[in-house]
Amino acid sequence: MVFFSNEGEVLNCRFCWCPEEDESNPLILACKCRGSVGLIHFQCLKNWIKSQRHDKKYGVNVISYYWKKFECEICKQSYPYIFKRNNKLFKLIDIDDP
Repeated sequence: MVFFSNEGEVLNCRFCWCPEEDESNPLILACKCRGSVGLIHFQCLKNWIKSQRHDKKYGVNVISYYWKKFECEICKQSYPYIFKRNNKLFKLIDIDDP
């Protein structure tokens, strides 16, 4: 599926610039941004959020995770942790069990 603007131009993912999507990697509206910066692939956003994660280990069994940013850099809206599309849940954060 490919999204088009009101003017008929193809809308792309704002990270990878690809207009294509599939069931496992949909284009989503993750924040208040619209137009040419509104859509982003789920995996592109997930990878960016993962790159912002920091881990701090306390002993053997305790790990703290924190993010420098968990918000859109343009509109400053916080990203939701879970998206739902076509009755399928998409989680932005994967936490490994110790």
